[in-house]
Formats: sequence, structure tokens, C-alpha cells
Amino acid sequence: MTKAPFFSKEYTTTLKGLCALVVVMVHIPEAWSTPLQDGIGSFAFVAVTLFFLFSSFGLHTRHRQDARYLDRFWPNRLASLLVPVFLVNFCRLAFNGFVHGQWSLLQLLRPDSYVCILLCYCLLFYLFTRFFPASRYGTLHAAAQIILVVLASLLLYFLSPDRNYSALMGWCYEQWGLVWGILLFCFFHRFLAWTDTGWFAKLTASFVISLAAGLLYLRYKEVWFGGQYVLKILLGLSLIVFLFLLTRRGIPHNSITGFLGSISYGIYLSHGLVISALMNFAPQSDSWTFIGLTILLTVVLSLIINKVSQPVIRKIRSL
Repeated sequence: MTKAPFFSKEYTTTLKGLCALVVVMVHIPEAWSTPLQDGIGSFAFVAVTLFFLFSSFGLHTRHRQDARYLDRFWPNRLASLLVPVFLVNFCRLAFNGFVHGQWSLLQLLRPDSYVCILLCYCLLFYLFTRFFPASRYGTLHAAAQIILVVLASLLLYFLSPDRNYSALMGWCYEQWGLVWGILLFCFFHRFLAWTDTGWFAKLTASFVISLAAGLLYLRYKEVWFGGQYVLKILLGLSLIVFLFLLTRRGIPHNSITGFLGSISYGIYLSHGLVISALMNFAPQSDSWTFIGLTILLTVVLSLIINKVSQPVIRKIRSL
């Protein structure tokens, strides 16, 4: 096992794989829930926030590295995001058809809230980078994107029926990960310099702040806006800063973590289908068997989705 340098490709791949497993944990049905699984799953909002952070950071980084990045932006992005979605929806259609007799082709067009948010941000990113080049409008470019992402997050919060989740677009607070990704891109070297001095003291302070924010959130999470929105966002940010400080000098990386990271998008997309399928057959007497089968079958299905989708994606990108 080696250590992947901070924010190298191996670093982000490792975290994506781990985050995908955390997201699986949060969706285990209550009938098969355990205290450990529930505790791990409680960090799923941080995992999703990190996914968004990596997405916005990656878009800006690739644009800076490749002057012609925008020329093939939409074919590349749409292929990468939508081909796996279509394949998972096809599997869902087949399952619902053979098991429940539901053959509605509309299932193939079923939107995913995570993907919808990314597509909206891709459009925002494309418009600003195309018509307001970052080389000329660097600060304004980033600030305008941040303002629009924050406004979209607030809008989803106030429009969603339960004040924290929208069935169509979802995750009004995790969208702030897009903001953190933009800020990290803009101030990456300053952040590295900040972490290089007084590392242990800052790590300790971030842990204490995260602990305090967590306790406050548990106490006030039902409070409208201040608790269930603002505090949750601040808790997520403090945990991410703590994680980044903890892994500033590298994160353990091996073939297993690399493999999980490479199929993390498929894990996210397919785990709900796997859980739904298992609920039809699994007894409620053995929680860890259910959880283990969920992870195993999700990984297998995600691997198949990845193997099938990659040639299609490459073909679309080459057109």
C-alpha cells in the first residue's frame, strides 16, 4: 500500500470510492439497519458534498490545463454522465418488468437528482468560461458562479416540502460542495501553504470545531433553516477541512481503493436498484448479510456498468 499525494488523481479516486460506500450505507432500509452502519451512513451528506467538490474542482482544473477543453465539452460530459444512467435505468426496467410486470419505457428516462445538479452546474460552468474567460475575469468568474450555486441551493431548500430535500433536484445543502470546489481551485496553493504551518494545531482545532458543530447539529437539527440547513452546511465544511488536514501528507492507496474509486459513479447510480431488489427476497433476521450482499452486488453491477459504458463513452467522444 502506498500513499497518494494530496489531491492527486489517486487521492481523489480513493476518496470517491470510500464516499460511494458511505452513500450505500445511508440507504440501507431500517429493517436491516445496525448501529455501526447507521453511524457510517450519517456521514453520507459529507460524502455527497465531496463528490460535488471534486466535480467543480475537476472541471476548472481540466479547463486550465487544456485550452481546447470547451471545444468537446458537451459530448464528453454528456457521455460520461448519461450513458451509465441509461444503463442503470435499463437494468431497473428489466428488473421491474420481470419481477413486478412494470414495463414502462419511461423508466429509461428517469432523472437522477445528483446528475441533474451536475448537468445544471456544467451549463453554468460552460456559459461563464465560454463567454467570460477566466483569464480576464478570474475573480468575477468564480464569484458569479458561487452566487448562482448558493441561490440555487437556497431556492431548493425553500421550495422542498420537507425543507431539506427536493425529490427532483435533491441535496440543497450538499450543493455547497460545488462552492468549496471553486474556492479550493482558486486558492489551492494558499490552502496548501496554510496547512504546511502549524499542521497539528490546525488538525486539532478542526477536530474540535467539527465535534462542536456535530453536537450543535444534533441539538438543533430540527430548527428551521438555522439548524437543518446552516448548521449542516457548516458541519460538512468543518469535517471536510479536518479530512483534508488529516490526509494532507497523503492517503493510503492500493488496487482495491483504486478499483472502488474507478466505479464510484456506478456504485452511486446502482445501489438503490440493488437494495430494492434485495428487499424482495432477503429475510429481516440478518442485517449484516443484507449489507454485505448489498455492497457485493452493487460492486458487481457497477463493474458491469463500467465495462459496458466505457467503450460507448469513448465512441461518443471520438465522433
